[in-house]
This record gives sequence, structure tokens and C-alpha cells, in this order.
Amino acid sequence: MALILHGSANSTCVQRVMTVLKKKNAPFELVPGDFVAREHRYAAYLEKNPLGQIPYLHDDGTQLLPPSGDLHKLAKFEQAASMELSQFDPSAAGLATKNIFKKRFGMKPDKEGVEQYKARLIGKLDAYEKILSHRKYLAGNEITLADLFHLPCGAMLKEQGYGFFKDESRPNIVRWWEDISSPRPGRLKDGA
Repeated sequence: MALILHGSANSTCVQRVMTVLKKKNAPFELVPGDFVAREHRYAAYLEKNPLGQIPYLHDDGTQLLPPSGDLHKLAKFEQAASMELSQFDPSAAGLATKNIFKKRFGMKPDKEGVEQYKARLIGKLDAYEKILSHRKYLAGNEITLADLFHLPCGAMLKEQGYGFFKDESRPNIVRWWEDISSPRPGRLKDGA
């Protein structure tokens, strides 16, 4: 069965995926959407990809958020690591830059920038809540480095007084954060 790739052939992100699929001689079907009309923000698309971004790739009706052997396990890990790197980190690190690092260099925090980063992060955490409602960790039911990658910026959010990981309206994030940040054998006392 061919992979189904949702996205625009003009998108560099979609082109990256198509390049890899072609290089691997993996058959795929490109399903274009009207992303200028923000089709990727419609409920039907968000059910498949809670981050509401392109590309979205699935195999025989199974999303690349699925369990089905080592290749899928690796794909889920890569997806979760990418979410941290390109979704969570820029927003959380942006808040730290505006609130912490500017002060350390004698500059005033940028209140407008803080609100922008905060709003972005809240949107990302809404998607995380949905993802974590179906699994224990971001890449499945086993903790991975993709989860632990969140600890440094997550700790800085706590340092800034944000309660994103204690917000009862996001019980799956609360559960996940308590788990990944709690001390366990092989971890430092502060959860790292």
C-alpha cells in the first residue's frame, strides 16, 4: 500500500518528505490541500495531525504516530523529537530569552514578545494534550529522549513562574510532566 502524503508540492517541508520517499523508492500519493485557505486548521485535519501543520504522512490509514514494529517506533521517536525541537523549544526558549536572559544582560523584558511566545506555547501544549491523551509519552508508551529533551526549557518555564505543567485543564500534560520530571534510578535529583 502506498503512503499518503498530505501537503503542497510547493512546500519545502513537503519537498523534504518527497525527496526521502523517492530516495527510498517508497510509493506514495500526494494529496494536495488548500493550505492558503488554512485547510490544515480544520477539525478533520486536526484529528489526523493535532499540530495542524503540513506535511502529514500516513500509511494504510495508520498515522505516523502508530505502533507497528521498529521502523514505526523510530518514526514515532523522530516525530516526538522533532516536535520538541521545532514546536516546544522555540516557544519555551523564546519566553526564557524575553524573561530571563534579557534581565541577565541588563535589558528590560519585552512584554509584547512574552505574550506572543506564551500564546504560541499554549497552542503547542494544547496539541501535546491531545497527543498525550492517546499514549503515556510523546513517542508511545515508553519514555524516550524526546520526552526528556523537554526538561531544560520546562525547568526554565517553572523558574519564570509559569504553571503550564500544573494546569488541571491539561491533565495529560500534568501526568506526563510529573512522570518525566520525577527522580528515578539513573536520573539526577531534579529529574534530569
